[in-house]
Amino acid sequence: MTKHLPKKNGLALLLIVLVLGTLSMGTLSALALNGLNGFLDANDLRTALAVRAKVMGCLDEALIHLQKDNAYAPASVVSSNATCTLAVTTPVSGQRQIIASLVDQGFTRSVHATATLSPFAVTKVTEP
Repeated sequence: MTKHLPKKNGLALLLIVLVLGTLSMGTLSALALNGLNGFLDANDLRTALAVRAKVMGCLDEALIHLQKDNAYAPASVVSSNATCTLAVTTPVSGQRQIIASLVDQGFTRSVHATATLSPFAVTKVTEP
């Protein structure tokens, strides 16, 4: 007597469908993650540029006050949309160095500026 084994005609097709489905789901997941990371990077860039603009605004405000008053040296300055920390020093007589810094939404930016007092002129602005 011979034994008859059940036919497995659909097993190969089922395995192929499972493998292709798994690969396509993995590919779609990777593409979705890549798109999400791109969106988050763009948002971080926008926030970093906004913080830079705010700290530059604080520096402008400090320079305006320094031009009017040579002894101007507060611990902070308030601009239209930010409150920045200031450090005003006198490296050389007749010169002021201003360091304006701001921490906003996890981003820290600072700007260093050097100005002569008489005649008033900003001689150097750097972003470390």
